[in-house]
This record gives sequence, C-alpha cells and structure tokens, in this order.
Amino acid sequence: MKSEYDVIVVGARAAGAALAYELAQEGFEVLLLDENLFPSDTLCVNHLHGDSLAMLHEMGVLDRLLAAGGPRYRRAKFYSDGTVIGGLLPGGEEASSCLCVRRQIFDNVLLDHAKKQSGVRMLEGFKVVGLLRENGVVTGVIGQHRDGRAVSFSAHLVVGADGRMSTVRLMAESARIYSETVPIACYVAYVTEYEQDDAPLAEFFESREGSAAVFPTSGGRHAVRIVFPLSSEVWCSRFSAHPETAFPAFVAEAFGGTLLPKRLKAAKIESVRGAQGFENGWYQGMGAGWALAGDALTCRDPRYGQGVHDALYGAKLLAAVLSDYHPRHWGRNWELIGSVYQSALEKRLLSRFRQACTRTEALSDPAQKADILRRIAADPSAAPIFLGFMSGIIEPEEWEREIGRLTTAQPLPQ
Repeated sequence: MKSEYDVIVVGARAAGAALAYELAQEGFEVLLLDENLFPSDTLCVNHLHGDSLAMLHEMGVLDRLLAAGGPRYRRAKFYSDGTVIGGLLPGGEEASSCLCVRRQIFDNVLLDHAKKQSGVRMLEGFKVVGLLRENGVVTGVIGQHRDGRAVSFSAHLVVGADGRMSTVRLMAESARIYSETVPIACYVAYVTEYEQDDAPLAEFFESREGSAAVFPTSGGRHAVRIVFPLSSEVWCSRFSAHPETAFPAFVAEAFGGTLLPKRLKAAKIESVRGAQGFENGWYQGMGAGWALAGDALTCRDPRYGQGVHDALYGAKLLAAVLSDYHPRHWGRNWELIGSVYQSALEKRLLSRFRQACTRTEALSDPAQKADILRRIAADPSAAPIFLGFMSGIIEPEEWEREIGRLTTAQPLPQ
C-alpha cells in the first residue's frame, strides 16, 4: 500500500470513521488507522436524537442502523423519590425521534461505510507509537502492526480521533483549555428480556445513591447505565472485583422504590463494562500538521451521552474547513484553519460542555430540586422540556429559562 496521504486519521470508531467518510466526500485521500480489530465494543450508551439521526441519514447509514434492530422511540419517563414525569419528547416526529444502537454495531456500520469510499484506506490492528516531524510540523506517524513490524506513513495532516485518552493529543502536546475531574463511576449492562410498560421509551432514575438510565437498543436488548460517586468506596470495590454481581445489587439498593430492580431481576444480563473516574476536558483542536476530533478534542461527563453527536458534527465541520484549501496549502494556513475550526466547534458545542461542568444552581439543593420536579410533574408544558433536556434534545439555555419560570411560579398547594 502507498505511504503518503492527504490525511491520516488515528482512531476508527465513530469520530474517526465519520471523519474519513466526510474527508472522502471532499476528495481527500485518507488513511484510517486503529489498534483494535473490528467489530469491537466500547463503554458508551449511544443515545441518538433527531439532529444526530439527520446527520446519519445524510451520510447514508441510517437505514442500516435501523435494520440492525434498534427501535426508534419518542417517549421518556423520569423517576425520582416518588415523583414520576413522563410523556412525549418535544418537537415533531423527526426532531423528537431517538435511537440507541450498541457501539459494537454502530461503529462497524460507520467503518464499513467509510471503507467503501474512494480514497479511504484502512489498517486495523495498527498501533501508532509516534509522530513524525519536520521543522516543528507534524508530517506523519510511525506505528506497529500486531506482528511487531514498524511502518511509517506521511500526510499533510494527522488527526487524533482516538478517544478521551488520546495518544495523538499527548504526542502533539495539545494545549489543555479546560479540564476538571468528574468523580463518578459509570457502568453499562446490556440485558435481554427487560420489560417496559409502554411502547419503547427512555427511562431515567435518580436517587441519593446515584442515577440510572435505560434505553431500548439493538436485537431486542436494553442498555442500562448506572452512575454513582467515587465516594461510595464499597461500591467501587465491589464493581472492580465482580461487576456482574455488583450491578443488580446496586440497582436494588439505589432504586428500590421503583420498578427497575424487579425488571432487571427478571431480565438476563449479558455483559457489564465500566470505568471509574472521568474528565470534562476541552483541548486545542489544531496545530501545525495535526488536529483532534471527537472525544480527543472535547469529552464530558458520560451522563450527558452526546459524544457521538459531537463527533458527527465535528467530522463534518473539519472536512468542510479543510476543503477551503488544497492540502499543499494547509501548511501556510494552520493558524487560520485552526481558528475557524475551534471557534465553530465552540459556537455549537460549548454551551453543553459548560452545562456538564457547572450543574444548574437551581438543582443543587435537594429540597429545591424536589420542589422543581413536583412543579414539572404538575405542569403539562414543562414536562416535555425537562424530558427533552434529559434526552439531549433541548439546549441548556432553554432548560435554564424553564427553571427560571418554574422557580418564580406560585407555590404548589400542600
């Protein structure tokens, strides 16, 4: 295979595969690299709303994802300390339609689609171990095949789409614009025979011990995500030792006042994946000869579950920004191209990132939070906005305005 390309993309999951596709549409020659062999799973509940589905439709992969068996859903329910809020998600049928496809399937569909594009070459099982440089500019990568063979490839641009623990970001010495630790543990179980009362819907649960979410997904399964603070040392230890037994035990203790423990007990847990300790991070998106995409550039609390949306948007944006120049001219314009890329990402994604970093003050006090939830349950116009915010459809600014309206309303009768 050839050794020189317009762009090398390191990481072939959602961010990298989408970027390779978008770059190919602009006529660029792309080498896509990943140390994994596909299909493979990763820790992510892939809850996609209307905006993401529109981008997937435009890419030409939505029908394949729907054929994989994940049902669309437009309803959600929220449970917290006896308060239940349920109903349709806001917007029309397309805007409120959601889909959850297991990442093992989702990533493979996007990757297959990218590999079919003219100009895209793929190497699986290839680990990038270093960046090539010339006069301070990144000019390629050096890596190893699984059999130990070392190979180097050259490109006008190297993009790190290799996730929240990005090695490209580290090797490129991307500046950390903002970073804070998120002291939580997150575990995801895929289960079969989980019964819901209504048509397919998203379910959200909150208690003092943590939170949970349930989404209908591919093959008649449900994805169940739980989150708890790292200060719960006993649970951290139990999950580290035996996640399969700790998962239902935690659900029974944390959400005993709901139907979740009973439903999970009647279901069959297939697998449990998780991690302890996360980051809300935003990094410099481009430098001389390198760029970042997806979680490598900006990652946040997994409870917000919109990493794939951000990756799809960022891929389309980066390809469009690069298409304004011939690859031979990128080197003269790194600062300008990087500025356009960074500012456009901030305009679209920064408000949600900030919301993940600074929780709404109105919901920080337990008593005030309980009062607001009761108001939402009693207000038909508030419930869709709240459920839309929980599902990633409603922007933080609209949710903040709704909280302001609710907190200035007349007190509820006792």
